[in-house]
Amino acid sequence: MKLKKLILQICATVILMPTALVVAQDADKQKLIAMEKAFADNPTSGRPATAVAKRYIYDGNVTHLTNFGRLRSMSKSAVLESYMKGLPFIFPSPDDLMNNKRDPSDPSKPDPSKPHKKTTQVFDLHADVYGDTALVSYNMTNTDTGNQDPKLDSAFHSGCLDTFVKRNGQWYLIGNACAPTSPFPQSVWDARCSLRQDCGENQHKERRFVGTGVVPN
Repeated sequence: MKLKKLILQICATVILMPTALVVAQDADKQKLIAMEKAFADNPTSGRPATAVAKRYIYDGNVTHLTNFGRLRSMSKSAVLESYMKGLPFIFPSPDDLMNNKRDPSDPSKPDPSKPHKKTTQVFDLHADVYGDTALVSYNMTNTDTGNQDPKLDSAFHSGCLDTFVKRNGQWYLIGNACAPTSPFPQSVWDARCSLRQDCGENQHKERRFVGTGVVPN
């Protein structure tokens, strides 16, 4: 009788193990999607965005492939420093690229004479968990509106894939890669490019990369 009971207990455990694993993976997927939404809810530089980055970015180097084809690796401290200088990691605006009238006590605050609003929307999120590694794919739309020059207003559409690792029960972002899903309007690119002193051959190459078809001079 005891043997039969033991066998039944073992069978029940074997049957329930895959269910428990699925439940745990589903919980991890929800955590990962919540993290992506937290990044999207804080698309500008500044203290709130820095707090999100500090919480969710891996304590090491983070690899980033930009929409403009630039691959770079930055330490977490460098990413956080950039946020507080007004240089967000993912989607800088024109005034993020310029030395303008920022508050010296908090450079992350935008120039009050050049108000604009940045938003990020993420959708079609899908997470896959592979043990202590996970991939999250999604579509993203970045908008920048309210610029003094209407030509600077833009909506940029991307497809992205982020890589996370799990350490001590917590997920951390270690890699971000995005590619444009529609061409970046040439008029917007030209308006942004005119603000930058380094608007040379590299920018022409980037513009061709995002699909406007412009060939370097």
